[in-house]
Amino acid sequence: IFVAELRNIIVHNDSKTSITFKNRMTEFNIDYEKYEFIDEEEKIKLNPSQMKFVLDTLIYNAVYVALQFVLQFNKRDKIQYEEFLATVNEIALDYWKKKHIDLMIEIYDYLIMISKNSSDKFLYTINKCVGLKALGKIENMQNLLESLDWSNCEDKFKFAKNCLLNKTPEAIAFLKRQENKEEWKYYLQIWPLCVDLIRTDEFIEEFRNIFGEDFEKKIKVWNNTQKDINQVEKRIKKVIKKKEK
Repeated sequence: IFVAELRNIIVHNDSKTSITFKNRMTEFNIDYEKYEFIDEEEKIKLNPSQMKFVLDTLIYNAVYVALQFVLQFNKRDKIQYEEFLATVNEIALDYWKKKHIDLMIEIYDYLIMISKNSSDKFLYTINKCVGLKALGKIENMQNLLESLDWSNCEDKFKFAKNCLLNKTPEAIAFLKRQENKEEWKYYLQIWPLCVDLIRTDEFIEEFRNIFGEDFEKKIKVWNNTQKDINQVEKRIKKVIKKKEK
């Protein structure tokens, strides 16, 4: 609401606060005066950091609204529902790459809350921990990991736990046991979870022994934001069309 009203006064009121703007802020109990770029006597001027805040807010809300919309129209279509969640998961990981870690964590909080599949919930929790680690919130990450039931989960999640806790020997031992080496070689190069692992001397030395070649530090080029939005819109249109039928 704040960002929408901010846009209105920039476009329609020569970048100055208006009575309508103030009334809307009061109506929704928004303390707009805490933002230093709001000055009732001067035109609003946004520096790059402030502009980033505005854009981050818009992007997060676009994803949130899309999620709400699809959940309403797509609850019974399990395949489309899971495909959409996979798309949102990639968008959240893209936020990690672009260092929008707070947005990434908020999206994973939402995915964890709505997920009914225990494996998916584990994955979203692990990826949230990746964000917490990136922010240096190690204690929060450890508490979240301890809250999970590790007794009956897939081995790949135990590998993830070892990566998050910087247990390099255990992570390498897991990779040595894997039969599908090509798949794991791909994961190691694109999953943010593995960033710290692939920087260790132990890993680089063992990579050739495990995979038969030298490690190539590639990073997947994630779809840019506009492509992500187009993908979301395409899925929503498909859902609406199916609902109409």
